[in-house]
Amino acid sequence: MAVPEYVVDKTTKLEGLYNRIHEIRMRFEVSWRDFQITQYQALICSETDQVTVQQRLVEKLQQLLDDCAFIAECNVGGEFLDEDRIARLLELGKQSWQRYFSDSIGLSQEELARNLLTPEAELPANECLFADKDKHRVGRNHTRHPFGDNHCSVAMDVPEHAYNFGEL
Repeated sequence: MAVPEYVVDKTTKLEGLYNRIHEIRMRFEVSWRDFQITQYQALICSETDQVTVQQRLVEKLQQLLDDCAFIAECNVGGEFLDEDRIARLLELGKQSWQRYFSDSIGLSQEELARNLLTPEAELPANECLFADKDKHRVGRNHTRHPFGDNHCSVAMDVPEHAYNFGEL
């Protein structure tokens, strides 16, 4: 069994057939615009004064820029991350954004089968900024030995999943 080149020859952690950092960056873009809209709505409704809205806007948008840059840096960084970086990634991953479109349309049969592991959320759905989901894990074909005929007697633990396309 050959391992696909996009699995073996990765230059970034989120790379598959393409670099999935673009998906995460787009979620930051959505969060940016959502926060802008919320602040401008507060201003229109006279809930807060313009100076306060502008200050919150500048602070939040700078934080989004910093967080996105951090994730991008982790994506191209070395093989291992220290505990502080891992903790920050886990915390950032908990941030949410709102999805308005079904995530089960336009998928391959294999992706649809994996999506059945988790029922689709009612729309609009709050999603984590990035996460490891059940549908990211691709099961292993247990009808074949992962090392082929194993004539070299390779002795190592076989991972439970063939692939994990999770984002964390």
